[in-house]
Amino acid sequence: MNAIQGNGAAINQLASSLNCSTQQIQNTLCNIQGTLGMSSQQIINAVQSMGCQIGNQIASCCCDLRESITKMGYESQLATVNQTNTLQSSANTQFNILGAKIDAQTQIINDRFCQLEMREMQNKIDMLRQENSNLALAASQQAQTANIVSQLRAPAPVPAYIVQNPSCCTTPTVAVTAAPACAGTLF
Repeated sequence: MNAIQGNGAAINQLASSLNCSTQQIQNTLCNIQGTLGMSSQQIINAVQSMGCQIGNQIASCCCDLRESITKMGYESQLATVNQTNTLQSSANTQFNILGAKIDAQTQIINDRFCQLEMREMQNKIDMLRQENSNLALAASQQAQTANIVSQLRAPAPVPAYIVQNPSCCTTPTVAVTAAPACAGTLF
């Protein structure tokens, strides 16, 4: 037991490393020494060796954990990039669909305006035809009227006899002559 107590500094360090009391370490060492027949220095060396193995395992675990975290970070970034690319592709597809729909609507509107313009032009053509027809009819009527007027202006023949007034016997007789000529056109 004196050998174990001689290594008090090592036991204190071991207790501090394992986060337990020195009494617990000493009791455990005594139990091990009694069971295995090892010297206290051998037991301390075995515990320290085990502590080193545990430390190495903890360090390895820490490194593995750090590596996993880094890997997860890269995988997360890669997933974000893939998701962004998918969203961008979907947005481009939707943009192209909307653009095609807008183009189709624009074409329909342009066609409707063209049809409206053609209807308006046809209405104007019909109106001008009617006006032309009315003007042609007016010109024809004016020509007919001028023809009639010119025929009426022609000298009328002088009657060959005189007509007596039947109302009265003493009334002078009146000679029938041609109608007076018009001094202008009717239009």
